[in-house]
Amino acid sequence: MKRTLFFLAGIAMYFVAVLLWVGGDKLVAKHAYDDFSISNSSEKGLSLASKYLARSGRRVGPLTLALNDRNVERRAVVFRLGTPSATFTTEDESDEKPKKRKKGDKPEPRTHYVTPLLTDEEDAWVRAGGRLVIASEKRFESLDVGDAADKAAKKVFPLWPGIDTLHFPQPRVVGGEALRNGHTVYAADDKSVVARIAAGAGDVIVFGVPEALDNQYLASNLPFLVALAGGARRVYFDETIHGMAAGEGMLALLKEWKLGPFLLLLLIVTATIFWRGGARIGVPDDEFRDTRSEAIDLVGSLGALYDRSMTKGEALAAYHRELTRAVAASTGLRGEALHKRVSEMTGGVGPAWKHQQLTEEEFRRMLTSLNAAFARL
Repeated sequence: MKRTLFFLAGIAMYFVAVLLWVGGDKLVAKHAYDDFSISNSSEKGLSLASKYLARSGRRVGPLTLALNDRNVERRAVVFRLGTPSATFTTEDESDEKPKKRKKGDKPEPRTHYVTPLLTDEEDAWVRAGGRLVIASEKRFESLDVGDAADKAAKKVFPLWPGIDTLHFPQPRVVGGEALRNGHTVYAADDKSVVARIAAGAGDVIVFGVPEALDNQYLASNLPFLVALAGGARRVYFDETIHGMAAGEGMLALLKEWKLGPFLLLLLIVTATIFWRGGARIGVPDDEFRDTRSEAIDLVGSLGALYDRSMTKGEALAAYHRELTRAVAASTGLRGEALHKRVSEMTGGVGPAWKHQQLTEEEFRRMLTSLNAAFARL
């Protein structure tokens, strides 16, 4: 048993030491997280951007839930920097083989599917007043990202006063079906570098250089970061595209599946069943139980048992031993002093031996002296 406890204690100490080492290692924050994550403190992370916005009085935090009006406040700003794990190629891909056309058949019209940049819930949140900042260095969904010849992008739309030119570390332009309803804010070589899509009371800002806001190049693009964050808004950094997604919880799922009324009805039925099962039917049972112990009968039975199993000498000897132990426990005496003290309390009556033949008068006399000694003790 002791070996097992030592083994388990060793395993527990090992895991505690590993957790302390991993938690205190400064290199973990640099290499354990994806690029453009606020938990990443390397040159490719966004830890400085989140801390700068927090120091400026904004509430900043990671977004690990789906972007919708249940999880994110209205008029908040969500930064989605980096390419999501699910990327799409520029060419249409299909698993089906093209059918052979017979001579004289008309060519079938080719349908071009456009994957929307936002989901329905994200679009509803933006239209309610939110701002979503999307920056990806690669093409995804219906957003095209390409290279540009000039790093400097000039403002062509009256937005964000005081920032007339952007100098991004990597020259990239954005385009595609995602920006069909958008307009260019900054351009380079007559191509869009930063675009804005106005939707309802909110907007979507799109550009192709997430490196502009990472820890390495943030110092030269602080005005751009502040302009994107807007005024006194709640700011989120979307971590779901970096694999740190969490569920919305059981309540949100029940609300989405419209199971609230059903569960409420089930609760009422269950409560009714328990209430009906607990209702009394007929005359109540008599719950009185006699819990008194028959003390006299118990003592009489024990006395008869001892009388049959022990001789009078054995009973007096056992009684004398218990007296000696009680005196030793209460006085702390040992040896000759203990026996002398017991003899004084019993009036000089010594202990009986096992096979001693005692008359009824001698038994009663010795028993009375022992009882008196216990009483004095």
